[in-house]
Amino acid sequence: MKKTYTVVSFMLLILFLLSIPVTMVVLYRRAFEDFEISNIDTHLEEFQHHIDLFDTDVAADKDLYLSRVASYSSRHSDFGALILLDEDYEVLFPADEPSREARQELAEAFSRAIQRGELQNRSYFDTEDGRSYRVSFQTVSGKNGARYSVAYYDTDRSSTEIDRLESNYIQVAAISCLVFLGIGSLLYWVYCRYMQQLGDEILRIGTGDVSPVSIPQSVGAMNSVRRSVATAAEQLRRSAIQQKTMTQSANHFIRNRLMAIGGFAQGIETGVFPPEEAAVKIRAESTVIDDLLQNLSLQHYMKEQALPEGEEELIMAEELETCCSRYRSVAEPKGITISLRSDDREASFWGTKNLTAAVLDNLMSNAVRYASSKITVSAEKTAHQIVVRVEDDGKGIRESDMSRLFEPMSKGLGGNFGIGLSVAKDAAEYMGGSLRAENSPAGGAVFTFTVPAK
Repeated sequence: MKKTYTVVSFMLLILFLLSIPVTMVVLYRRAFEDFEISNIDTHLEEFQHHIDLFDTDVAADKDLYLSRVASYSSRHSDFGALILLDEDYEVLFPADEPSREARQELAEAFSRAIQRGELQNRSYFDTEDGRSYRVSFQTVSGKNGARYSVAYYDTDRSSTEIDRLESNYIQVAAISCLVFLGIGSLLYWVYCRYMQQLGDEILRIGTGDVSPVSIPQSVGAMNSVRRSVATAAEQLRRSAIQQKTMTQSANHFIRNRLMAIGGFAQGIETGVFPPEEAAVKIRAESTVIDDLLQNLSLQHYMKEQALPEGEEELIMAEELETCCSRYRSVAEPKGITISLRSDDREASFWGTKNLTAAVLDNLMSNAVRYASSKITVSAEKTAHQIVVRVEDDGKGIRESDMSRLFEPMSKGLGGNFGIGLSVAKDAAEYMGGSLRAENSPAGGAVFTFTVPAK
């Protein structure tokens, strides 16, 4: 169906293009005919004007009068011819016998038309043999014997010239149209072939094959489409690699944790570990696995734009107090203190509790893991946003880790894999904010989380 529609559209385009030169030929012919008639009338009027002048200048000198008329008529024969009749409707000019005989039949036709009052100035005159003339007719004084002056032009000559020009134009238009159609057909074929290749590439990408696009570069809009397809393929390729790496790392991470849990369980059975101690270890490993699965689930929801809860107005100070209280029970046994300072206790923002907890919990979990003795949490409200800083006094972030710190399942200090910081960054950006990391001049890492203020 699509191919039929394309062929029909192309044929209609060809018919439209062919109609252009035909229409132009018709319009050109009409315009040229109008111009030619106007030009003929002008020259015929010039004939009549000079007849009046000669009649006035050489009054009562018939020979000189006819001589001047003959001279002027000879010089301007390309623009028409002249017949002078006396008051008895006899031919006075041309005066020489051969020319008079050649025009005798036409002169008689003019005479009959004048006598019947049918000959008009600036009109067409058709003879019985089928010829057509454009005429200019006037009555003169008769001082030199001439009474009626008829200037005329054989319009068959004009039609022949118009036909010749029309034929030349049609030939040029036909050749130009054929060349245009040839070039257009070639470009159309190239376009269809290129778009077909792009379609094949898109179908290939849709099957999961995200290897680089192999279509060569083109020009204009086609190249823009190619770049878009190539960019999409590259993004999908990177996403697939990232997803594969994350899946493999998560699988490895969870298997290690499960092996540890299995080891503690076996230790209880064999009496190697006291049950209470092993239970604490098993519970800790289970919590780590649960946190990882929750982060993976949350990241999936964010990518699909399908979070199970809607946004609501949240007070940043309350969210920070809840988070800090939760992590003090983990930090204090390690000798780590958590201090909180909030300049504006009423500063609020639009977000979800799950996303906010994903940011704050992962930042606090990371700080507790790497801090030496102190974690400082602060919040301040600026003109348009709320800025939260989580700072620890640990060893800081290695420069080699800074560029991939927020990549999922990147390995941190101590060889630990994690997805937490990646989820925290995605959650911050999902709420319209940002998350960045840097090292403090005093030592330790500083994470800055911003979110638009309400």
